[in-house]
Amino acid sequence: MKFLAAGIACCGQVWAELPLPEPAPLRGQQVCSIPTGKEEAEGATFSPDGSRLLVCGKGVPSLWAIPSGKKVADLARSPLWDEPSLWNSFSFSGDGSRILSEAGRGQNGYFYTVWDAVTGTLLGKTQGLYKRQAVSQDLLSPDGSLFLGRGSVKGWTVHEVTEKGISSSFRPVSEKGKFLKYSPDGGKAAFFDQDGYIAVWDLLQGKELWKKPGGRKGASVDVVRFSEDSLP
Repeated sequence: MKFLAAGIACCGQVWAELPLPEPAPLRGQQVCSIPTGKEEAEGATFSPDGSRLLVCGKGVPSLWAIPSGKKVADLARSPLWDEPSLWNSFSFSGDGSRILSEAGRGQNGYFYTVWDAVTGTLLGKTQGLYKRQAVSQDLLSPDGSLFLGRGSVKGWTVHEVTEKGISSSFRPVSEKGKFLKYSPDGGKAAFFDQDGYIAVWDLLQGKELWKKPGGRKGASVDVVRFSEDSLP
């Protein structure tokens, strides 16, 4: 039994020990089970709010509703795509509305697809091949409306993502930086590298707002954070 020591100051001090109830033990409870059939599940990713589970394995990735455990859809690629069919990684947008997937092989380049996380339908794929960027970098903006990639053009480009797909037109942004971080409102991004380089861009206008050149001895930028009002 735990006790709370309480003191009352009134015509002197009186101390008393009040018993506190013991916390109830935690008990795990199965919410649902996901049947994978003959295909082995090699990984799974939850949406930010926990309402969707993306299961990846040797077969076609599948999207499941939680806690009902019902399959929403298989993320099946189009048979008309001539790129290699190797799925590499997946991630949800910050608000959980969309899914970004990476596919391809090193010698042939990589391409990205965006899916509706509610219905599991394909919204679109990038036009042309891109240099590989870890999907965990959050290449989708927090609301899933923008995609940042590094393709055949020099540096990064920003594309709009709508219900009709990923726009082929783009706005060039930072030419440097291996890593990026979106602002909370998704309108800005910081591009940075471990040599000390960092630049902040307005993605909607394609305008550089601030830059710190890298290359100085001992300089290093490993982590970038925006404040809640999207100021770096």
